[in-house]
Amino acid sequence: EETECPNDEAPDFSRSDILIHSSICSHAKLLLALLSEPEHSCRDCGGCSSPRRLVITSCCDSIRRVCDTMAADENLSRRITILDLPHQSKEEAVLRYAAELEKLAVNFAEEKGGDGFDAERLVTAWTAASDSWKHFQDSGGQYLACMGARAGNRLLAFLESSLPWRVADLTCGGLRSLPPPPKNARELSGKELLKAYARALLLQIPCTRMSDTQDRDHLLRSMEGKGLKGMIYHTVRFCDYYSFEYAAIRRQTRLPMLKLESDYTLPGSGQLSTRIEAFREELDSSGRKEVFHMNHSKNITASVRPRESSAGHHPSPVYIGIDSGSTTTNAVAVDESGHMLAWAILRTGAKACDAAEKALKEVTGKLSPGQQAVRILATGYGREYISFADETRTEITCHAAGAHFLHPQVRTIIDIGGQDSKVICLDEAGSVVNFIMNDKCAAGTGRFLEMMAHTLEMSLSDMALRGISWKKDLAISSVCTVFAESEVVSLIARNHEIDDIIHALNKAVAARTCSMARRAGGTGPYVMTGGVARNTGVKKEIERELETRILVDTQPDLAGALGAALLAR
Repeated sequence: EETECPNDEAPDFSRSDILIHSSICSHAKLLLALLSEPEHSCRDCGGCSSPRRLVITSCCDSIRRVCDTMAADENLSRRITILDLPHQSKEEAVLRYAAELEKLAVNFAEEKGGDGFDAERLVTAWTAASDSWKHFQDSGGQYLACMGARAGNRLLAFLESSLPWRVADLTCGGLRSLPPPPKNARELSGKELLKAYARALLLQIPCTRMSDTQDRDHLLRSMEGKGLKGMIYHTVRFCDYYSFEYAAIRRQTRLPMLKLESDYTLPGSGQLSTRIEAFREELDSSGRKEVFHMNHSKNITASVRPRESSAGHHPSPVYIGIDSGSTTTNAVAVDESGHMLAWAILRTGAKACDAAEKALKEVTGKLSPGQQAVRILATGYGREYISFADETRTEITCHAAGAHFLHPQVRTIIDIGGQDSKVICLDEAGSVVNFIMNDKCAAGTGRFLEMMAHTLEMSLSDMALRGISWKKDLAISSVCTVFAESEVVSLIARNHEIDDIIHALNKAVAARTCSMARRAGGTGPYVMTGGVARNTGVKKEIERELETRILVDTQPDLAGALGAALLAR
């Protein structure tokens, strides 16, 4: 018997990048990484002593390039069997694929010294595979559908452990709704049985690279209203097929959706947790629209109204939100009506908890004697390390709550913080309907601008103003922080005006941000939050790119902390 290799991720692609171009599809690079291991040592199955053998379906051009690469390596070519998958399911394609399956059976039989494949075992396994999706649906209850490209085992396990609902793996490697075997399957000859099996494989819910993908639309329609609570759509880096389908589904359904992109390396929980937690909060609030309707203010600082408590009265309850970001830690205190009583903005430094304690102390020190903090809610990347918080929420939900409280008419939030950027789309009730995050690269964030200011030997506040009065329209071509810094050094060496260089940097940040806004489906009115909202040059370039005015409060850093305080209330 062959040991089935788990749908594993790879630690890295250092070996693959030697064998094939680094910008090829990540799934192709994963195959090369797995094949490059000399022995079969799958972590999930305990390993065995036989060399790893993979059966690869040549489902796209990237996989064909993998096959070409393996054919040039004698060691790799001996450990691979390739099935050439047709793009159609017509009779000619069925016959061709049946021949591929027969070749596979013959190769394995010769390798193992047997006479051929066991027809009885094939029918049994086929029957079990055809029932898997039906069994899942018949078990009842709400569930999430993970669709799109094949997801790795660890990513699927992370989803299962992070969400309180079942996750149906409906990716191209999951529960693919295989048609059942014919009733007379056990009476068919070997060739006829393989032909029937080939037809069933080609008629299952198709991969997006197939010529006819209408059954994918049928699958989605058949699930809606029958326990499907939301969708997680998985795409692969350097693969366009599934990105196109995601955009189409996004237009067709009102179900909550979370898009995840992976490259089949081991997933980092820090990068995934915020997205998944925010998605869970969105699902929890589906059908339960929370509207912060009291005491709307057009300006954060104008809403600060300290109150004195009369002697003999019970203490006035105060609710505190703490936004622990990578650069700053912000805290806000509100009363029962949502009035902001006090706030603080501090540098986060090395330890998130220490900065949070300082921010809490500063805020509570500004409260009146009759005011008492009764609940604390933490948000931001450091939220899990704030032990004194009563609960936590993601910054997605908190920014939405804060921005909607201040500007009920806003439909899109652009938040550019120290290390990441976010675009959050809201409905009329202030609930999150979609969001996009960029937290794998510092390009277009506050850290990007901070490094550029250091290169230009000026402060961020000076840089924010000087980019407005430019004369020559320069361009920074690279979105990478390191390479962009090299371009800035080059522009300085060529004696370009500093104002023109800063304007080019502002345009680069705006272009990256507006691209995210368009991908998220953002519409006006817009509000900008986060520290970079203070940068007038960046704001103006985003307004020019989106052709609309963008709202910015005098303390845009506080939107997340304000939202956290309102949610605590």
